[in-house]
Amino acid sequence: MDENILREVIARIMADPRLQPLLAAAAAKSSLQKPNCLVVIENEAGLRKLPEIQKQWGNCAELQLCLAGPISVPSASLPQVSCENATARTDWSKILLPVCTAQQLGEVVLGFRRDKVTDLIAWAILQGIPVEIGYVDYGFSEKTPVAYRQLLEGYVEQAAAYGVTISKGSFCSDPLPAPPMQSAPELPWSCGEPVNAPEPETRAAIRYEKNLMTEKEAILLPEYAVLMLNKAVVLTPSAIDTLKRQKVQVYKEGVRFL
Repeated sequence: MDENILREVIARIMADPRLQPLLAAAAAKSSLQKPNCLVVIENEAGLRKLPEIQKQWGNCAELQLCLAGPISVPSASLPQVSCENATARTDWSKILLPVCTAQQLGEVVLGFRRDKVTDLIAWAILQGIPVEIGYVDYGFSEKTPVAYRQLLEGYVEQAAAYGVTISKGSFCSDPLPAPPMQSAPELPWSCGEPVNAPEPETRAAIRYEKNLMTEKEAILLPEYAVLMLNKAVVLTPSAIDTLKRQKVQVYKEGVRFL
């Protein structure tokens, strides 16, 4: 058949009024295709938040459930996918984790993959898939040191740089609140006390570009150095002790920190 004739036949078929409702329905169905979101649940605390996630996301996304712990849910609640099958796909628009622990958050920031949850999140980061955590169970008490709270706050900022956000209850209402920050006596390393030992006329200025400094890196700095950090850099307690011993001045974004 001549190509021009074939095109004319196709055009007449497509223009048939009886075909228009079918074409419109197909187009509407295509436009209503919802993005795929994976809900990762490890324990009973996460399971209790499942109805809230369904209420929040059910109308705007196709939800599938991945059980990363020894729990069970009614088979009719959501379609389920194993952790192995979940990581075989790259079409997830978002990974939703209702609850995680402070330890898991720290492992994510440091790149550790020690259980199914941290393995899934690390995989999502590598694939560029956004991750949203509903609530982090820090386990704070009224006696938790301020410095330790600040360390974990640094983890939250660093996780955000990876595409992992803490929603602060946006889809997990009524989280267990952390106790309010308590006033604490100033610590020697944060109050800018004068150095008693004699100082050299010039100090070595060093800029640290990594996101975490441990004792291993701190001990390599020369005595009386000036260390310049970005705001997101996290210092471990052992690194802080080492910097104190070596009389290192630490600045974050130009403000004296240690």
